[in-house]
Amino acid sequence: MQNGHNGETVSVTPSLAKIRKKIDSDSLIDLIAMGLPNEIIEKIDREKLLRPEDLHNEIGKLEYLATKKNKDTKKTKPCTDNKKNKTPCKICKDKEKGTRFHPEDEC
Repeated sequence: MQNGHNGETVSVTPSLAKIRKKIDSDSLIDLIAMGLPNEIIEKIDREKLLRPEDLHNEIGKLEYLATKKNKDTKKTKPCTDNKKNKTPCKICKDKEKGTRFHPEDEC
């Protein structure tokens, strides 16, 4: 911070808009790619990328990898037969309500 000619405080930090105008396409592509997962970066041919839009298109082509990974990581419950582990309720059986598997105190 510096004092301007009228005594007001003026920021010496260049604005983000000025910085954006100065950055070249290769640097911008590198900055964007740094935030991508490694498995995506490895599949992109960096030599083909001339503009940031090219990177965007390549990421779009590889989007299936992210959706595939999400499907693979979903947890599925193993199929277990709970009737083997539980005993039938004697009260329901005596009242001829059929074979029900729940604790007798809930009957």
